[in-house]
Amino acid sequence: MEVAILPRYVAGWHVPRAYNVNALTLRRRGTFRTGVFKAALDTTQRSEWQAEKGHVVVIVPGWFSGCSQYYAMASYLRSKGLTALTVPLKWFNWIPSLGGRSVRPILDRISATIARALNDEDAVDESADDLEYTLIDFMKEFINPKNGAQPPKDLLAVRNEVHLSNVSSRKVILVAHSAGGWICRILLGGKVPYDGCIYAASRYVKALVTLGTPHICVDNLTKRNMDFVNENYPGAAEAGQGVLYICVAGKFVEGESKFGGLWKDLAWQSYELCCGKGDVWGDGVIPVDCAINLEGAHHVILEGVEHFPSVRDEEKRRWYGSPEVVDKWLPFLTDPSPQEGCTMKSAAF
Repeated sequence: MEVAILPRYVAGWHVPRAYNVNALTLRRRGTFRTGVFKAALDTTQRSEWQAEKGHVVVIVPGWFSGCSQYYAMASYLRSKGLTALTVPLKWFNWIPSLGGRSVRPILDRISATIARALNDEDAVDESADDLEYTLIDFMKEFINPKNGAQPPKDLLAVRNEVHLSNVSSRKVILVAHSAGGWICRILLGGKVPYDGCIYAASRYVKALVTLGTPHICVDNLTKRNMDFVNENYPGAAEAGQGVLYICVAGKFVEGESKFGGLWKDLAWQSYELCCGKGDVWGDGVIPVDCAINLEGAHHVILEGVEHFPSVRDEEKRRWYGSPEVVDKWLPFLTDPSPQEGCTMKSAAF
């Protein structure tokens, strides 16, 4: 069993060295090398900014989404005085986890980004195009995703350890979209190993904000992973470790069916996969009830908010990362009142 560890020495106590994905934080392109998934780095998409002291926001993309779709949200969070990094994922990084397979390749990349956020106060938001990733790396993850993210052999010995004199002085706020939310719940857990690895990230995390995350799902393809997190880390499992859980749900459209159920719109079909029925309200992909189905968390329901980050602001369409929507859920990080139990907040624009 592996234990994914960020700092080797934390507040004076020693923990075994077993953090196996640090190479992901190191392997950045000095020069572009030939690779199947190589793409030119667009420097206009990278934000150069000076990290603020204190907590760091780490944005976790949703299922089959790439980091570039979240740059605008990260930029807005920085304009609010926060330090923000996005986990450098490309859409194809999700392929090895298709069909209910292990999400360890994603977990490892999130864990590596947390390590980078805590270790480097001057870190900037990096593009996934700035990381070396070859067909061999991809095939290793695809063949056996339970082994996690696969760095090259020549860099397996390279480590970028985090040394913190006081881990509580600088922590991470995880802002996770869609499936990224329940994946982060696995990341926080420190008791039951997931595919041979315990991440125990609650030591370094102040809060988890889930945006349109299906915390329950009846779809057979997600059953293995969903059962694991809900059986082993149910509800706000790490609240006792000081982690604040905030679940944000969008109430945008009700699922529609016609002709006696012969025709069902996309919202209905998606809702049905999550909760078993389609005639409910949600963000167009995830039903409200699924997105807030986390006992012990603070719940925020936002009217008129869509699921995907591809909606166009010029069309007055809003998703969870639109500036006016961020302003609705961001205050809960500092004042999630009432302080005990769940809150049910519904906001319109």
